[in-house]
Amino acid sequence: MMAGAPATMPRNGGADTDTEKSKPGLLARVYARMDIDLHTFLRMLKAAIPSTVAVAMYQAGPVASEYNIIGYLVGTIALYGQCCAPRGKFIQLLVRSLLCMCFGAASALLMTICCVQARKHTSTATTTSTSPAEAPYNSAASAVAGVWLFFEMYILNTLRADNPQLNYPVVMHNLLFNVAAVNAPSYMTIASGTAFIVLLLKSVLTGLGLSMATHFLILPDTSREAVYRLMGEYVDALQKTLKTHTAYFESMERVDMFVRIHTANMTEEKELYRKKADAIKEAARAVSRIHGSINNELPFAKSEVAFGKLGPGDLSMIFKHLRAAMTPIIGLSTVVDIFERIMEWNNWDKPVEEGGVDLKSDYVHARTVHDWNMIMASTHDSFVRIIDDINDGLQHAKYQLRFAKRPKKEKGKDVEAAATIKPGDDGFAEYLEAKSKEFYTARLVTLREWCENKGIDLPRDYFDRPIDQPIHLPEDLPGGLSRERNERQLYILLYVEHMLYSSSRATLSLVRFADERAASGKLSRKRLVVPGSKQFRKWILSFFEAQDDHGEDSVDGGYRRRMVLDLGQAYQKRKDPEHLPPENMSQRIGEFVRMIPSFFRSTQSQFGARAAFATMTIGVIAFTESSRSFFITHRLVWAMIMATMSMSPTAAQTVSNFVFRCVGTILAMIGSMLIWYIPNGNPAGVVVLLFAWTTTAWWVPLKRPVLQATGIVSMTTTLIIIGYAVEVQKLGKETLTASGQEYYPTYLLAPYRLATVLAGLFVAFIWTIFPYPISDHSILRRDLGASLYLLARYYSLVHETMTARARGDEGDLALKMSAGRRLEKARNKVYAKQTLALNGLRVYSQRLRWEIPIGGRFPKERYDEIIDMVNYLNLVEFASKTFSASSSNPSNHHTSSSLDVTTKENIGSDWFQDFTKMISTTESTSYQVASILALLSASILNAQPLPPYLKIPRPFSFSDKLKEVDKDILNICHAAEPGYAAFSVLQVSSRCIMGDLQRLTGKVKELVGELDFSFHVTEAMEKED
Repeated sequence: MMAGAPATMPRNGGADTDTEKSKPGLLARVYARMDIDLHTFLRMLKAAIPSTVAVAMYQAGPVASEYNIIGYLVGTIALYGQCCAPRGKFIQLLVRSLLCMCFGAASALLMTICCVQARKHTSTATTTSTSPAEAPYNSAASAVAGVWLFFEMYILNTLRADNPQLNYPVVMHNLLFNVAAVNAPSYMTIASGTAFIVLLLKSVLTGLGLSMATHFLILPDTSREAVYRLMGEYVDALQKTLKTHTAYFESMERVDMFVRIHTANMTEEKELYRKKADAIKEAARAVSRIHGSINNELPFAKSEVAFGKLGPGDLSMIFKHLRAAMTPIIGLSTVVDIFERIMEWNNWDKPVEEGGVDLKSDYVHARTVHDWNMIMASTHDSFVRIIDDINDGLQHAKYQLRFAKRPKKEKGKDVEAAATIKPGDDGFAEYLEAKSKEFYTARLVTLREWCENKGIDLPRDYFDRPIDQPIHLPEDLPGGLSRERNERQLYILLYVEHMLYSSSRATLSLVRFADERAASGKLSRKRLVVPGSKQFRKWILSFFEAQDDHGEDSVDGGYRRRMVLDLGQAYQKRKDPEHLPPENMSQRIGEFVRMIPSFFRSTQSQFGARAAFATMTIGVIAFTESSRSFFITHRLVWAMIMATMSMSPTAAQTVSNFVFRCVGTILAMIGSMLIWYIPNGNPAGVVVLLFAWTTTAWWVPLKRPVLQATGIVSMTTTLIIIGYAVEVQKLGKETLTASGQEYYPTYLLAPYRLATVLAGLFVAFIWTIFPYPISDHSILRRDLGASLYLLARYYSLVHETMTARARGDEGDLALKMSAGRRLEKARNKVYAKQTLALNGLRVYSQRLRWEIPIGGRFPKERYDEIIDMVNYLNLVEFASKTFSASSSNPSNHHTSSSLDVTTKENIGSDWFQDFTKMISTTESTSYQVASILALLSASILNAQPLPPYLKIPRPFSFSDKLKEVDKDILNICHAAEPGYAAFSVLQVSSRCIMGDLQRLTGKVKELVGELDFSFHVTEAMEKED
């Protein structure tokens, strides 16, 4: 291990560790600042091994004589092999790379044969030399090679644009084929051309072999281990979110929680409150990112063969329970947004000079702040206790599922300390259940205190027995607050309590599942885990997965899974308004013919054409008689390779890539000279320094995925410079100059390589913006429309789920074909896809700062509205889950629902029956919301104005509808029922959703405009004299 390696392996979320009294050293602070833990450091070491070994083994005579002047390709391909990737991803990358390179070698061989035949039929001069360097120029052979190169680059880069998982396999193919195409016109015989192609293929396969050997033999890392680490980080992130909530709730006890986001002269307490509120949002975003990563990695973990403790089904169940715990915890984080919306509703978010309310003289504001200070102070103890209990439950699950190591038992503990149940102890599930019930009972105490604060006298046994005279909130309450405001206050309080209680029940379910798996013995020993036929079939099909049918609603990265849904007519293949479905064979043949022009006008085809033109812009120098010698002498083939590799689909991405790759290449040049001249060219010293440099450089691809290509290009530059210098040292100058290349010492070669790479990057930049640039603005607009379309899908699924659960139509969730099970699966798929889409939006949004601004500023802030809406829709879904638990038979629920006595007593109550009647009346409003979301999506996708007179549904008042069903349904005694708390979630979230929809529609209207057919009188007619 290198000096200075981190000695521990903390996770980002931070498992509880003993705080060191001494201040951490400089190196420890650097590691913390760069987010380097032990696992990351070991991955950096592992990733640097194959390319370093490739350079080191070139010192052996047989290796040098075997690979001759293209030995540098071995180290370059070993670099692209991504040996540090988890096993599932690596095997998929390996298979794809082998297929692409073997296809490239076969195509190169056919190209060579064509070039030799073209030379044979057009050459009039005779020569006895078979050396490519001495072969005379032949225009026909060069033209044939150029045509082959163009179409090969077009086809492969089109596939690369269609499937981002082919990025590195296509780059390796391009490297092989570019080198072959440049040399193909020089071959006099097929035998000499075949020998060179075989040598090329042998070099690239050796590089892949080194990468594969390193992956399997050195620090092997499986996809299931990667998922396990992510799940541990997931729990850590949930614990961190809970801690931020504790701090936030404590701050609400003494400060004004209606703090403007941008306020001058903010007091220290208010500024501290704002920081704590922002910390909650950041913690929630971190949970969302990890959630998306697990969704991405889990299919690989479930499909690989490995020695492990848990099977694919166990991994799925763990993630299912973690997702169930995440939902209410993240739902709790929206309290911050709720208070921000209260500010907007009351006009407290604007300064007085901009039409806002003067907070110093506003009695309603002062009374509201005072009430919430009192409420949070009275609930302090119960909230802190339940949050600590949930945190302990998550910690217990970490111990049981081996996400974290158990602490060593202290010797000599006293009897009282030994009697305390801690995470990891036997009987912790019963302890947590008792604490959850205790919190549920404490809710009644909080509710009684709230009523007393409002001047409402309740009998001592009010919540325990039915009464003849129900008590309602009076119209006029002491303090001047209206009944509506007090109702909203009660709903928010019940909302927070419901989220905390639901979090405890979901955590209890996770704890019981973890205890069950630990008791089964599965976690005590490793065994060979072989996926079933279903998982194996999915893995095989993933190699041939096509792009999602709904191309406009998918935002995919390098290894993101395609999630194609099958959920009714709206989710099937889009209908063609210009053609009916084919009815006979001739029409089917015509449909196939129509696919050809459709392919050529696709965005993928356009990208492939741009990449091919960029390659030929430099390649034409190699195929012209007057410039061919210059091309070979100065090794411009690397400019061709860099041009193809650096092509990007959008202008901002190209600008950022150009800037970062130029900087990375300059650093690579400097590093190459240091690596070579510090040990004065001594091979042993060069190899050691190269290993250290490459290890450090791998930090960029591993910890900054957005800059992954930049790090790879930088390391490639270093390897080709050092590789060439090692070849010269081992083979001699004469061997290299015999191939037509000119010898340069390292201090001259490094600048030449820099100029070559920069030329390739510049050509890629030109062909990205020519003949017209593809702006990140258009990509963001398209993906925003796609996200809104996904949101409409998700909202529809949530509403159907809520209706089915309220009516009791879900069926048995244990059956795969039941309505509830199918809805749940579809809902999870759409949510996972929406998470990836939103993450993609954030990435594109970050790249906007690198786009050259032309015209007005792009309104980046409007995309955050979608994220908030998804959170509230998720709350509605979770609230409907509570209704299902309240309406079902308790005997059907075990660990998943964990109904307590209070819940069982309210099953089948009149209150719930009235609520189910009310649910049926919400369909029209819900359908309007889904329709408007789909309409907004279409307007943004097509850049078309919104239709005129678009009517946004008013916030749905569940309380008013309930009163219509039963005037006494909102009696305060019903607040003790579990369904009432879930009802409060619906009441709060529905109003927030409608408010978000109103604001979102307004912002979309600002973006795309609105058709306006109305008539306005703009000028008054002058009176006649």
